Amino acid sequence: MHAGELLFQFNSKEAADWIKEPGVREGFAWAIDSTAYIRDHGYSILAAFVPLTFQTDNPTHLQELSSKNRLAGRQIVSTRWVKPSSHWPDGQTHAHCILMTL
Repeated sequence: MHAGELLFQFNSKEAADWIKEPGVREGFAWAIDSTAYIRDHGYSILAAFVPLTFQTDNPTHLQELSSKNRLAGRQIVSTRWVKPSSHWPDGQTHAHCILMTL
């Protein structure tokens, strides 16, 4: 954590879901400080040997990748290749991809 940050750990999934409801998040943050905001904690996941036909910005591909890697219930917010495509050798068919999830 950085200076000025607070980490809240809720005692149940219901409480964690409650803070995400529309209006609750903003009101909760404002009660702490008028300039406060709540940020979701993301996780990086390495997906190995992803076919190069995968398009990192295609929602259908993101859903398929989520499903094939058993990430049901997790929202993939971004993806990127570990190594830039300019560094892939000719004939390469798969590469590793980093998924950012919430």
